[in-house]
Amino acid sequence: MLTQQSDRCCLLSSRERRSRRRSLQQALETAAIPGARSLSEQLMAIQAQWNLEELLPLLREANGLAFLQGLGRLLELKHSSQDINIAAERASKVVFALKTYARYDHMGEPLQVNLEASLETILTLYQNKLKQGIEVHRSYEAIPEILGYPDELNQVWMNLIHNAIQAMGDAGNLGIVLRQGPGCARVSIADSGCGIPEAVQARMFEPFFTTKPPGEGSGLGLDIVKKIVEKHGGHIQVSSRPSYTIFTVVLPLAPQAAEAQEADEVQGEGQGEGQAGDGDTMDRLFSTMVLG
Repeated sequence: MLTQQSDRCCLLSSRERRSRRRSLQQALETAAIPGARSLSEQLMAIQAQWNLEELLPLLREANGLAFLQGLGRLLELKHSSQDINIAAERASKVVFALKTYARYDHMGEPLQVNLEASLETILTLYQNKLKQGIEVHRSYEAIPEILGYPDELNQVWMNLIHNAIQAMGDAGNLGIVLRQGPGCARVSIADSGCGIPEAVQARMFEPFFTTKPPGEGSGLGLDIVKKIVEKHGGHIQVSSRPSYTIFTVVLPLAPQAAEAQEADEVQGEGQGEGQAGDGDTMDRLFSTMVLG
């Protein structure tokens, strides 16, 4: 019984809970069970209201209420243990993400970078902010690793995700898509925030340009993002309208991966195969993910 009841997921509104308790009390009174009100509360507390027929013989015993109270305490202990395990697992992920984010390449040489892992590192660091009211939509395509500087790419994702969270006022939809294009990897980050006016879009990558109040923004965030992306041989583009903004970072694949892709494309010529992931395709995908 302990296992069965602890595994049940029952999320009821206050109104549903009151209605369920009254129905349970009436069923207990009909079955001539003494102390129907207190028993109904206890049964609701341990989520045992679903199999009342099985419990009726026990509830007719003199020590039935004491048994349920004991069961309730055991369930509380089990749930507390599960909460501790979940918290420990989350803490472990955050520590791993922090260690990954703080690991700098002192040799100055480009390394193999797994873009999905890089994105997930930053999402983990922002987990506490995201869970307050932002729904994250992921769509990752399996693509080869690229050659790059992991710490700098982490700064790119952190800046873009941070801006998206601020644009949404900590509530909305955040979409992240990873796709492979012709000779490149495409990382797109979209949000359902307020949008960026065209006049701002024209200057947003300029150094020291900011729309934030004095003291809240240096105006260097997107300038640094652009410089990092260009250092990797890529480029960044933006499209925005009210309730929808999408930044797309395009990075070149490693030479071996690009050559393998080119060979696959040659082999697939004439068979109707093609690369999805152009701007229009990404825009349609994000419109579905972020706007619904």
